[in-house]
Amino acid sequence: GGHMDIVKLLLTVPGIDVNKDAPIARAAYGGHMDIVKLLLTVPGIDVNKDAPIARAAYGGYADIVKLLLTVPGIDVNKGNPLKLTVEEDKARCFRLLLANRLINVNKCDWLGNTALSVAEKEHKRQYAELLRNHPEIRFSIWAAILRGTTAPVWRLVSDGEFIVGVVFVIGGGALCIWLIYWMLYLLEMCFS
Repeated sequence: GGHMDIVKLLLTVPGIDVNKDAPIARAAYGGHMDIVKLLLTVPGIDVNKDAPIARAAYGGYADIVKLLLTVPGIDVNKGNPLKLTVEEDKARCFRLLLANRLINVNKCDWLGNTALSVAEKEHKRQYAELLRNHPEIRFSIWAAILRGTTAPVWRLVSDGEFIVGVVFVIGGGALCIWLIYWMLYLLEMCFS
């Protein structure tokens, strides 16, 4: 189509900066698989500029996500695509990302939200269940308290991951009084 013709023409311009304005991310965001494929063949293309995999996942373009997951050097966690798929209810993209061995299921945004915390907060059980069962998942006891969910709290306490803690179950929610570690755990979870 017209977009592809324009991209092909631009790529013939001598000295063109193939990464200016992150064209691969823009193509992924717009669902233009043909342009993404073409740009992946261009020498010097930055496959991570402006998080193309997150842009494709946000739009629900599973075919583009699947293609980008095969690209050497792709940062599968840039832009937190797993969390975006939960927020935007993009199940096919979510499953593709979750199955990738490099995905960080515990990646936080700047507010400390993870894919799991979003799934629980928004009552998206299909995502929450898959995330809870992922072998790499770590639970934030502080986030569990704020959401009033008891299952992660009981799992953390029974696994003995915290040295000091008192758990009270009140009205189906969890109230935990932590003397040590709750802030360190949250920081560790967000920045590790």
